[in-house]
Amino acid sequence: MIRAQADQIDVVFLGQTLGSYNGINGTFFDTPSPADRSRVYGVAVGSEGVIGAGVPWVAPRATILYDGERIRFDFVADIRPRAAGLKWAISGGNLLPVDLAREKFQADVARRTAHTALMTKGAEVYLVVKDNSVLADFTRYAKDHGMDHAIFLDGGGSTQLNWYGKGIKSTRRISTAVIVKE
Repeated sequence: MIRAQADQIDVVFLGQTLGSYNGINGTFFDTPSPADRSRVYGVAVGSEGVIGAGVPWVAPRATILYDGERIRFDFVADIRPRAAGLKWAISGGNLLPVDLAREKFQADVARRTAHTALMTKGAEVYLVVKDNSVLADFTRYAKDHGMDHAIFLDGGGSTQLNWYGKGIKSTRRISTAVIVKE
């Protein structure tokens, strides 16, 4: 788990493994095409602006947004009209509560595998990765730690966390990452 202040976070386009960036993998993407910005299937906004189309692939998705002053949560269908005022935003699936049907996720995203989540409490952001877990484990963690908001990000083989060389590594190239700026 990595804990940072909201103003230390950025969302970046990678098209490669997390490598030496301190952070976690980002939102969902077309696994065979990680270097294709048009194949980012979730909301991803960072210092470079909107990454990909800015529209979730299937349905409005749970999104955590930061405008430089406060962290917000919303179900976002199209980030483009709101992107100008944002420092960063990332979408995934809601963990408080998990409702796969509302967000039109396939049930297999809840299976036992490696999972990644972004959680917030006040102005703090928690980048959390668990190996061999189910989404209910993250929901319990978020509730037990009094989190305000919590979303799951892409998981399985995309799960990556790096904190100064330690964490969970993968050889899978990923489209986006949530990083902690130096």
